[in-house]
Amino acid sequence: MKHVEGEILILETGCYSDYSFQGPFKVLKDFESREEAEKHTTIYAFSVAEEDKDWDHAATNSFIAHLVTNGFIEEMGYVREHIGDYGDIEITA
Repeated sequence: MKHVEGEILILETGCYSDYSFQGPFKVLKDFESREEAEKHTTIYAFSVAEEDKDWDHAATNSFIAHLVTNGFIEEMGYVREHIGDYGDIEITA
C-alpha cells in the first residue's frame, strides 16, 4: 500500500483474539509499505537468530521501528476513551 506525506496511519497486526493496532502515526514522507517490508525482512532475517524469532522479537514490531528509524513515520499523541460496550453507551472516566 502506498502511503503519502501527511497521512494518518494505524498499523494493524494479528487476527481474532490476537488482533491489535499500533499508532496513530503521521507519515513524514511517501513510501510503499510492501517495498519497505521487503527491505526490512532481508535485514531482520540476518540480524535476529532463528531461536530468538518469537513473540518478544516479532518482525512486525521491528518493522514499525524500521519505519520510524528511517524517517517514514512518527508517533502521534492521542487520547483514548471507552464509550461503552454491547451497544450501550457507558462513559466511565
